[in-house]
Amino acid sequence: MKHTIIIFLIFCTTAILYGCGARIDPAVIETALIDAQSSITTARSVQAEELANQQLAKAERLLADAQKAQKEVNLQESLDLAFQANIEAKIAASEAQRIIIERRIEQVKADTVRADLSRMAHRIVVSEARQAIAEHKTQLAQADAEAARLEAAIARAEAARQIEIAKVKLAIAKAELAVRAATEAEAATYAANFLNAAQKRVSDAQSLLSEEKFDDAINAAADAEQRASQARSAAIASAEAIRTEMEADKRQEFTDAKVAIAKAELALKNADNVNASIHAENLYQRARQALNQANIVLKSEEYKQAMNLAAQSEVHAINAYSIAEVKERETRAQEEQEELIAEAKDALFKAKEAFVQASATDAPQLAAKTYLQARTTLDDADKTYNAENYEQAIKLANQSASHIADAIAQAQVIKEAESAILANAQAIGKTKVQQTQKGVLISFSGDIFKSGSVDVNPNYSSQLKKLANILKKHAEYKVVIEGHTDSSGGSKRNLELSEKRAANVLQHLVEKEGVHKNQLTSTGYGDKQPIFPNPKDQRNRRIDIVILTRWSLW
Repeated sequence: MKHTIIIFLIFCTTAILYGCGARIDPAVIETALIDAQSSITTARSVQAEELANQQLAKAERLLADAQKAQKEVNLQESLDLAFQANIEAKIAASEAQRIIIERRIEQVKADTVRADLSRMAHRIVVSEARQAIAEHKTQLAQADAEAARLEAAIARAEAARQIEIAKVKLAIAKAELAVRAATEAEAATYAANFLNAAQKRVSDAQSLLSEEKFDDAINAAADAEQRASQARSAAIASAEAIRTEMEADKRQEFTDAKVAIAKAELALKNADNVNASIHAENLYQRARQALNQANIVLKSEEYKQAMNLAAQSEVHAINAYSIAEVKERETRAQEEQEELIAEAKDALFKAKEAFVQASATDAPQLAAKTYLQARTTLDDADKTYNAENYEQAIKLANQSASHIADAIAQAQVIKEAESAILANAQAIGKTKVQQTQKGVLISFSGDIFKSGSVDVNPNYSSQLKKLANILKKHAEYKVVIEGHTDSSGGSKRNLELSEKRAANVLQHLVEKEGVHKNQLTSTGYGDKQPIFPNPKDQRNRRIDIVILTRWSLW
């Protein structure tokens, strides 16, 4: 419980000294981790792993957590955990040393008891042997029965008396051993009442033995042993409490000094960040000298003096920072402005270079909308740069470069898709394939429809299946099915005929070939878009499949 309270006080003190937004020098963390590891190693060297395993394991867990927090750049938590690990390791070492000392005392006690028991046992054997001899003499002296019985009775009585005396002396010896153990544990200082009572009961037992009041003597000796054990336990507990309190005070002073040094180092670190050694040289040097002295006296365990020197260092460092920060801010602002101008120039140069490279590709034709957007954005970037709005110029130049990259990528995708569609369409048969401004045109002419009919010629099933496979493979592109007629018959009739033919081709592709209906639309143009000079030429009667690879770009 006392260990827990000490750790809690150290944790609270650390939290109060650092505050909520303080910056901690990683070197401080590293020092705290090294100190904690050193304390764990020391604890292991005194058998803490066996004798104080719980505290040692806790110290190792805390150290591992501190190292993890350090890697995650949680410096406050890492420092707290490292300090706790250090304390727990020292507690483990202290506990192990205490147990070793107690075991040594118990061993001495046990050896003494065994020696006394051996002597008492020998006396008992001798007494019993004497009793046996007396009984034997009694048997041999049957002739002189009265004399023999008297001698035997006297011998038995003496033997019983010696046995009782030996038992009492053994009890007194155990009580005296307990008194010595209590005395070695400094019971005279920490548990005088218990020790005096035990010593008095030993004297009582000796007096009762001399009066041959054996039962009372044994009881007095047992009471003396119990009181001596109580005195020893109380002395050990009191000494441990005092020792723990003194160690806690020392640890607190050490922690306070380390915290003060850490704060001074942090203040100097901040001063270094604004070049205080140049802008406020005198104050900076005084801060550095005070910190060096603080570290020196810390090693001599002069913790209060170390804390005072560290506090002086922190004050000098803060003052140096205040002076240097103003000058450094002015210098930095000028440098940042120059860097911003250079960055804007670089962004504009890269955007213009990308634009030149894109002009040599298919992007202006295949991705005209995105390409034009890149050109407009680049012009705006030039204007904002000339207006000295450098951040906006950088943003617009980067956007222009991004648009150029998108245009090139779009053009490449369209080019590859059209190449694949054209290659596959050539294998359909009975078709004419070409590229247009909208995408790829696959034209069915000839007898796909008989004159005046809207029913698809069954002989074209194979060609429509191949067409369907191409459309399903490129399902990302919309498709327009256009119906066209020659000029035979009336225009109204031709328009209706072309619309129905286009609709029937759409229906065939959806219902028989599995093309998704949302990909397809159909329309009819009648005889309004002939492809041969003679409007009545039957070759104008056709179905055009327009795959709109470029439609979204217009």
